[in-house]
Amino acid sequence: MRSCGAHFYLLINSGKKLNPQDIISLIQNTTIDYGTINMMDSVNSRSMTDGTVIEVEDEVLLSVSPNPASNQISVGVVSQSEENWNWKIISLDGQSVFASGILATNIYETIDVSNLNNGVYLFSANKENYSLTKRLVIVR
Repeated sequence: MRSCGAHFYLLINSGKKLNPQDIISLIQNTTIDYGTINMMDSVNSRSMTDGTVIEVEDEVLLSVSPNPASNQISVGVVSQSEENWNWKIISLDGQSVFASGILATNIYETIDVSNLNNGVYLFSANKENYSLTKRLVIVR
């Protein structure tokens, strides 16, 4: 399982063994505002006992707008974790055409792209072993 950002844990303390259908029913009747649910059972793959951990992985989103853009873009990495990301703009032939800066999580920044030629680029945000990429179109 790939892990990224903050994790939230829910302990099930029902006092009984829970089979997979019980877990599915529990999840279907639970509202989770953010993230993806991953069920884990390290002891027995056929049933889950009290104290079982359900992990909600932090979902990370990259926003680039407007797209297509002409002179400026607003970019942001949306996540529940507080981390900084390096960013760069890459041409389709793989060349870095706009060197990176630091992008703080959950803060949108405006970037001047008026020096880029019309065309299609990739906006990439990276941290450690994780990368997010969005297509960016420049049109004037």
